[in-house]
Amino acid sequence: MNLSDPVEFYRDVALPNLKAFKHDFMSVSRAVNAVLSTDALAGITYTWARASANPFDDASDGKYRERLAASNHYFALVRECANAIKHGELTRSKFLRGVAEIEKSPARWDEAVWDEGRWDTEQIVCTVDGKQRSVEYAVEQAIRLIKQEIEKIAGKSI
Repeated sequence: MNLSDPVEFYRDVALPNLKAFKHDFMSVSRAVNAVLSTDALAGITYTWARASANPFDDASDGKYRERLAASNHYFALVRECANAIKHGELTRSKFLRGVAEIEKSPARWDEAVWDEGRWDTEQIVCTVDGKQRSVEYAVEQAIRLIKQEIEKIAGKSI
């Protein structure tokens, strides 16, 4: 496997981590693997696209991630979860102050966002503006966004 190829990384790392997390949605380790591999997929996609015939206009990996985050709330959430996991505390964050806001908790009525994740069962959530957000759902949507980015550059479905 070529880790620098986003199609292979998507197929062999990010997607299997998402599927494992969906199967074992109460597992903190599965959540961390899914979040971090999704974040890594964004960086690998940027590096690969920069070397392609149709590179992104973004000046850096950070600018690319900022553009994705501005266009997709779920990617922004996954990006901040990954940073919280990597750094523990965040000082310049839109949503999270740190890793302590990522936890296993039942998504309860009035505490969770409608149509995200599972209801009345423990799952991995992060709390944003007083609302529980499903990390599983956010990862799924972020991976879908990055997959579309890869397909745009590759000119084919993956």
